[in-house]
Amino acid sequence: MLVAPLYDEEDRLLYFLGSQVEIDTNAAPPTSMRRIRAAEMVKALSPRQGQVLKFVAQGLLNKQIAAELGLAEKTVKMHRAILMDRLGLTTTADLIRLAVEAGL
Repeated sequence: MLVAPLYDEEDRLLYFLGSQVEIDTNAAPPTSMRRIRAAEMVKALSPRQGQVLKFVAQGLLNKQIAAELGLAEKTVKMHRAILMDRLGLTTTADLIRLAVEAGL
């Protein structure tokens, strides 16, 4: 299970995003196969992409990530899009789930 805070443009907490993943009883436990795969995928990212992923997993907005890293918000959006494409993900929830599985 994953729970992450989501903020509005004025840094006010809007709500918490919660996600659950069904686990097949015949599948390997998530502590092994999925976590290993997620960690390998994250390890293959550039250092900057890893930083952006970590902040996304913490629920920060693009402008908050930009402030933390001293980047333009547009640059953060670019890194985030590259992350999604490189990891083959389509939603922020999937991105956060992968980061949590990888131990970020």
